[in-house]
Amino acid sequence: MSTVSGKQNVRADATTASAVVNYRLLVESLKDVLWVVDVEASRLMYVSPSVVELRGMTPAEAIAESATFPGGSGDLARFYVQMKERATDFQLGRISEVHRFVDELELSHKDGSTVYAEMISHYQHNPSSGRLEAYGLARDITQRRKAEEDLRLSEIRHRLLAEYANDVIWTMGPDGAVTYVSPAVQKVRGFTQEEAAAQTIDQILTPPSQASAMGYFAQMLQAIADGRTPPVYEAEQEYYCKDGSTIWTEVRAFPVLARDGSLIELLGMTRDIHVRKRYEDELRQAHAQLATANEQLIAANRKLARLADVAQQQAATERTLREEQERLFTMLAHELKTPLATVRMVAADLPGSPATTIASAVRDMNDVIERCVQSGQLNDGRMVPRREQCDLGVLLSQAVQSGRWRGRVDTTLPVVPAVVHSDEQMVRIIIDNLIDNAAKYSAPGSRVSVAVSVHRQGAVAGHAIRIANLPGPAGWPDPGSVFQKYYRAPHAQRQSGAGLGLFLVDSLTRLLGGHIDYAPTDTEVAFVCWLPLDGARAVKPGRGAA
Repeated sequence: MSTVSGKQNVRADATTASAVVNYRLLVESLKDVLWVVDVEASRLMYVSPSVVELRGMTPAEAIAESATFPGGSGDLARFYVQMKERATDFQLGRISEVHRFVDELELSHKDGSTVYAEMISHYQHNPSSGRLEAYGLARDITQRRKAEEDLRLSEIRHRLLAEYANDVIWTMGPDGAVTYVSPAVQKVRGFTQEEAAAQTIDQILTPPSQASAMGYFAQMLQAIADGRTPPVYEAEQEYYCKDGSTIWTEVRAFPVLARDGSLIELLGMTRDIHVRKRYEDELRQAHAQLATANEQLIAANRKLARLADVAQQQAATERTLREEQERLFTMLAHELKTPLATVRMVAADLPGSPATTIASAVRDMNDVIERCVQSGQLNDGRMVPRREQCDLGVLLSQAVQSGRWRGRVDTTLPVVPAVVHSDEQMVRIIIDNLIDNAAKYSAPGSRVSVAVSVHRQGAVAGHAIRIANLPGPAGWPDPGSVFQKYYRAPHAQRQSGAGLGLFLVDSLTRLLGGHIDYAPTDTEVAFVCWLPLDGARAVKPGRGAA
């Protein structure tokens, strides 16, 4: 019994050995390359002999090469990194043994060339070692890739041919006879293919174009006879059309040579450029017109330069005259203030109503003189802000208490000091003029209200001074003219003044980085003057010419 069992074992071992031999013969005869990688060690464990045919290297060389992949570059090095990532997915249960991965890699051949391989792989644990391994097959797809690339190039060529289908393609034999003309000739020249192919050169081209073409043909034949590379022909040619007209074209021609260097044919392409030529002619005409216009412009510039010189001389004269007028006005203002002060002192000693009338008249004259002086300083740019901390409430209170209208002005001041970084003197001029304007042109005996409040303009913090009064006999001011220099309402002529008060307010406010708006209600004439907390940083809004 034991003898029989032993014989059976021997036969089983022989069968197994035969199967191993047959499997090895099968693997070694395959053109595809089989391989096994220990993924955990990133090491190639086995590669079939067909790697010699794929990459020109022995299995031992391929295994030795794999040791350089970790940290390396190239498709194989990246493939090993990808195998590690897939192994992680396998360990986490995201993929299983039934998953098959297909990758295309660019590989280097031992002879320095490039081959392309399709990698089909899957992952499983080795039943003997328990280690995770990748099993794969590499198939040479170099020819397939080349065929795909050739197909792509062919598609590009056919697409280009389709895009240039409107051009006339033609061939000409060594004797100068036309051997082929594409159908596009009928669209370009009006002749059919047969008619165009039967024409001689003097029926095709105008004399100047004939001379150009024949000159090139002789030059090309001479180059071929001398064993030189014949030149390519590129020129603009004028063709005859069937309706008797001519058309301009762009011609490119290439000699096609046989292996012995002789001429087979001349392959040419003719493109209709008559629209472009028309544009070029129009462009030349436009250039000529432009040149004429440029000459006229140069002449005009010379005339303008002469006028500018005259204008500069006039401006210099006017500036000198204005400076002399300013000096005269300053002198007159100084000279007028002295006798006015004397008149005020004498009037103070007079009893009753005449003294009050004289004092009021003197104040009005002083105000007009002062505003004229300030207006001149603004025009000459001599008023430059000297910024310091200014309390608008304090300045307003001082203006009311020291002014002649203190008995008619009601003030509303904020609890917290309304401090701005501005020019104190300019702010005081603004407040004085606003109060004087409101009091003079309000209803007789009515009150003038002035209020200071915190007010933001967008992201800029500041304070607003609002002054309002009931309209008086002069009526309502014109919103479009109220800040213009010398503006006075039609019915305001009875009041003393020069029309400079609100002009000064507007100009000084903008100089300080703020602005003033005419903001009437249904019953009141009102102005709102806004000043930023820091005028040096505020954007100065413009109102146009002052």
